[in-house]
Amino acid sequence: MLGGLTGALFFFVSANTLLGVGSHALGASAAVMAIILAAGTVAPNYELNLLFIGPVKLKYIVAVLLFLDLIAIPRGGNTGGHIAHIGGALMGWFFIYQLQHGNDLSKPINRFFDWINAGFEQLRTGKKATTKRSKAKVAYKSPNATNKSKTTVTAKAKTAKSNSSKDYSGMSHQERVDAILDKIKQTGYDSLSKEEREYLFKASKQD
Repeated sequence: MLGGLTGALFFFVSANTLLGVGSHALGASAAVMAIILAAGTVAPNYELNLLFIGPVKLKYIVAVLLFLDLIAIPRGGNTGGHIAHIGGALMGWFFIYQLQHGNDLSKPINRFFDWINAGFEQLRTGKKATTKRSKAKVAYKSPNATNKSKTTVTAKAKTAKSNSSKDYSGMSHQERVDAILDKIKQTGYDSLSKEEREYLFKASKQD
């Protein structure tokens, strides 16, 4: 949208200052050029497969399109349209440049459409909608909660320790390996005893 509006502005200025510029602007080509330049600025080395040509880096496609618009301006025919393309392209580059420096130029437009959406939502539901985003909440935790969490961690550690002394007697080699792998899946590798780790290591060597 910003690219289209900028292209329209360039067309309006050129139509009132230059000779041979038409009085009508049609289409969304300026907005398309804004997107192309924005994409070329973000990922100039991204490759596109062109018919009959093969893979071409995006920056070269952008350069050719800009060059065609520039050489077409003095020839007439669609001078205002080509000037609008240049305006849209400049906005596409400028938008990404500002975004990379922490300035999002789309915020006013997004807020505008959020406001329109809230109005339609209010008409539909009869309730006043809000476009404000929820703010982060700060919660106070008492020392008791911290102690409780430490107790929980200690209990889990004790449970893991008790699980490490599992009796594998009567199991075949594969059953024991499967049991150790199940234990890793349930409680993590750190819960294995030294004996279990060594057994699993030897089993992996055998495989």
